[in-house]
Amino acid sequence: MNRIEYFKNFPMIKEIEIAGHFVYSSMKSFCQLDSFWNESDIFYVLYTASVGIERLQKVLLVLSEDITAENVSDFEKTLITHSHQDLHKRIQEQVGLSFNSSQNKFLSMLTAFYKSCRYDRFTFGISYQKEKDLLIEYLSSGLNCKIIADSFIGNTSNDRRFKKYYCKNLGSMAKAYHSWISRKAHEQNIYTYELPYNSSAGKIFLPKYEDGTYYRLFEQEELTRKEYLLFLIQRADDTTWGKFIKSIPPLELDEALYNSYASSLISGQLSLSDMDEVEAEYDYEVENKKERLNMMLALGNPLVYLDEDFDEDTEY
Repeated sequence: MNRIEYFKNFPMIKEIEIAGHFVYSSMKSFCQLDSFWNESDIFYVLYTASVGIERLQKVLLVLSEDITAENVSDFEKTLITHSHQDLHKRIQEQVGLSFNSSQNKFLSMLTAFYKSCRYDRFTFGISYQKEKDLLIEYLSSGLNCKIIADSFIGNTSNDRRFKKYYCKNLGSMAKAYHSWISRKAHEQNIYTYELPYNSSAGKIFLPKYEDGTYYRLFEQEELTRKEYLLFLIQRADDTTWGKFIKSIPPLELDEALYNSYASSLISGQLSLSDMDEVEAEYDYEVENKKERLNMMLALGNPLVYLDEDFDEDTEY
């Protein structure tokens, strides 16, 4: 394997994994939006999408265009760009990959975001919410609906139609690029397409999502977390770890917020207020903080083993 073949194979494998992680993060962050009024949340959604798609585009160009020892420096310079539309035009010329109007508008949105929004608030201008305007325009025009995004007068909820539309277009583009990467890798007898099964990138590229239903990935993740939580609660009397959990007295939290605690746990989104509440309990109510922290460290640690004879009277 020469230097160029090595470059096309091993570094590009990592680039695909990185790109898939960015695409996954964008979809997940979008699905976690309650509405569309907060520019900082939308910035992260579009930033991760733009980085993920750009890296996939560049990997495909590495595998598609002619790279030789003589032109490698010139080729590297052609990749110094953040225009998703320009990169896609090069891909079209190489492999003939075309997108539908919704996907092309998505590329246009990403190009505009990277060009005009990344550092916009560091300049004196008229509008400081361009990423928000871009996303709302994309969603409202694509779904033919009106979106209200004002924290004072009301907000349109980020419901399933928006999640389905966003994830479908981002996911289908990422999948199309990855499919061509796999095809080009097979032609050159290299393994650039290989991915760890349980990685974030693996979640995006390995399953087959019928009709582009990528949003169901995050619904399935939430359902799985709920089922795990239910199992842990219901089987607490039947398993060694369940007995261990029941041997630890709960903090004196607010029973009225029971479902709110469950929501935070299932979504994985804990606020500073949530953490402050627990910290206050540790500071003022927990008698032996060190012992309790040791038990918390053991809980969920796959390297910790409990004897099958453990019960609540066991010393630890």
